[in-house]
Amino acid sequence: MTADRPPMPPLPSHPRPHSEWRHRKGGEYVVIMLAYIEATREPAVVYLSRAGGQAWVRPLGEFLDGRFTEIASPASHD
Repeated sequence: MTADRPPMPPLPSHPRPHSEWRHRKGGEYVVIMLAYIEATREPAVVYLSRAGGQAWVRPLGEFLDGRFTEIASPASHD
């Protein structure tokens, strides 16, 4: 553990795992989880392409900057 690194910010609750999103260019994706980028400690979104099954990682700020629109929310488990 290094003392010179700031604490990691808490991960947000949005986007939620299993939520479905559409990229502005048309692809559809499912959020797998939120994570941290190791080098920058920045929150990131891990998501899966519905078309090809590829997994992708994008900084949270980019994911939520308007490139993606949520198309479905995970079902509530009350």
